[in-house]
Amino acid sequence: MTVDTVDTVTTATLKGTPACAGVVTGTPVFIPEKQDIPQDYILKLLGKHGDNILVMPMTTPAIVPILKHIKGIVTFTGGMLCHAAIIAREFSIPTVVACQALKEYLVFDEKELDFMQSYRSASFSFPLGMQLTIDGGTGEVTILQGKG
Repeated sequence: MTVDTVDTVTTATLKGTPACAGVVTGTPVFIPEKQDIPQDYILKLLGKHGDNILVMPMTTPAIVPILKHIKGIVTFTGGMLCHAAIIAREFSIPTVVACQALKEYLVFDEKELDFMQSYRSASFSFPLGMQLTIDGGTGEVTILQGKG
């Protein structure tokens, strides 16, 4: 995949399983798969960016109300018939599933831990300035890091 952008540098291209065709670039927002995380917390995370790519271990029906706030989905597990793939095709959201290598880029975020102490796994995020380009047709997830 070729990425032509002035403000970012491609740092890695990972491979997952294509689930719903389309190419989008945006800010990755990690949300743990726990169903008991309050919806307002999820919306707070998504509210930080206007171009969200939802990253989760796997999706659950609890995410359906937030689909209008995202441009793409990447999961660490799944296949062509998993929940993420099915809802992605239903809502036409570019999606890559089974991209386990992406979780290596998560970092511990102490500010989020202070906000949600009872949700320890919610205290992980991606580095500031990181962007993802996902290609739901090929299964490629390209990590872009801001120059500077």
